[in-house]
Amino acid sequence: MLIRPKLLTRYWGLCPETIVHVGGHEAEEFQEYQEEGWGSAGVIWVEALPAQAELIRELVASQPHHAVVEAVAWDRAGVEIDFHEASNTQASSVLEFGSHERSYPEIHRVRTIPMVTNTLENLLQVHISGGIGLLNLDVQGSELQVLQGLGARIADVETIYTEVNVEEVYKGCVLLEDLDSWLSEQGFVRVDIRLTQDGWGDGLWLRRDRVPTSAALRRTRRRVHTSLGKIRRALT
Repeated sequence: MLIRPKLLTRYWGLCPETIVHVGGHEAEEFQEYQEEGWGSAGVIWVEALPAQAELIRELVASQPHHAVVEAVAWDRAGVEIDFHEASNTQASSVLEFGSHERSYPEIHRVRTIPMVTNTLENLLQVHISGGIGLLNLDVQGSELQVLQGLGARIADVETIYTEVNVEEVYKGCVLLEDLDSWLSEQGFVRVDIRLTQDGWGDGLWLRRDRVPTSAALRRTRRRVHTSLGKIRRALT
């Protein structure tokens, strides 16, 4: 997470009781979630790669309110799909490398694994029946498909934190403006963002009725727009 949980708590007052973390990798955020008191009512880790899912299980074994789901989240269930495992497993994706190959030449595809997709709407039926305080996505370009797979459960989500792309870091990945547009239709407003010089970053969306109207928010928006402008100029 480019914007650490501690900062999200400080500046946005976040303290989600229930978290769904898709693209759990090795649960790098586990300790920070614990330190900030996040996920006190439950944390669901969704991870596609079996080895990484097992690492998460070992890490959270003593936490009764944590659960690990091994699955490829998508907009439809039952779709046979190729999952590309990378030498740095954090870069693994259902999408092939785009500009990622140029920005990180030391990372390469190790193998392609055939998998069958599922949707968050299906997966969450077993684990969460009510509200979702935070949906955290780290899915390397397939953010929109994962979100669309929530179906009607998108209405249960209060806050979304997700990796974003302002260029095709992965081939065919959803770009920031399209993600903004779709989430706006679902009642969300982007309130914060951090971007790298490699065409990707992280963004934070709140439900429109939860967006603060303080001077602090106006300052943050100015900083966000300045940051986005600098990155776009660097890419042209």
